[in-house]
Amino acid sequence: LSIKLESISATNAGSRNRIDWKTGNEMSGDRFELERSIDGQFIKIADIAAKGQPSGYSYWDETPVTGMNYYRLKMIEASGRYSYSTTVQAMVKSGSFAVSAYPNPVREQLTVKVYGTPDKDAAVTMTDVTGKVVRRVTMDQAQVQISMNGLAQGMYLIKYTDASHSQTIRVNKN
Repeated sequence: LSIKLESISATNAGSRNRIDWKTGNEMSGDRFELERSIDGQFIKIADIAAKGQPSGYSYWDETPVTGMNYYRLKMIEASGRYSYSTTVQAMVKSGSFAVSAYPNPVREQLTVKVYGTPDKDAAVTMTDVTGKVVRRVTMDQAQVQISMNGLAQGMYLIKYTDASHSQTIRVNKN
């Protein structure tokens, strides 16, 4: 690849994280996609154009979750070829609130995990595409397992609610 990464690091600063990287080589037309993970699945959070010459970069993640955040760079050449950097991490002591559901797609057991501090009356409701409630679980800890046995294949909505948060996640059952 034309992009040569010399270093990458992530640093916490209060409720946000800074990701820094330095290239030893890059070409015009190259670009970077910064990805973040909290649960093993990386999601693109930023597109950054390369400068076309060895450079230093900084990106501020303004919405990391409380707990450990993992970052990696997808380094993409103008030709479309790409590679990934090593993964770096930054711990946020107090940040935003997030809920994840995995694996997705799911077969038998779905794990719903809360990052941040849940408020009182935390619960997870699973509905099918028609809106019919098929599972309801009270959350008394940061993570709960939901059995998918007996449910038809297809899409389900996982809705987490507590006294001050609400988040809905789509999951597919295989």
